[in-house]
Amino acid sequence: MGKIYAGQSDLTIKLETGKNLTGISNVSIITKNPLGVLGAFPATVMDATKGTIQYAVTSINDINAVGNYIFWAKVVDAQGLISIGEPTTLRIYKEGY
Repeated sequence: MGKIYAGQSDLTIKLETGKNLTGISNVSIITKNPLGVLGAFPATVMDATKGTIQYAVTSINDINAVGNYIFWAKVVDAQGLISIGEPTTLRIYKEGY
């Protein structure tokens, strides 16, 4: 599947942080939908040394607007220090288009 469609729930969002996440579990994927609304998905660390995090979409409402979504990582370490990742844009299409 090349395109991602609004309301698609068979989807996993993965981001590379470039930061070693060993021992860190407080990770999120922050979103900005095409309407400008901010949100957050609770992510899990998939590869701590590479800094890979992911979120498996759980609802048709997670990604439900057509247009450009912006995603970035947010990591909070044991000392409470916050790291923010670079944003990436992903186009979401209307089903059938």
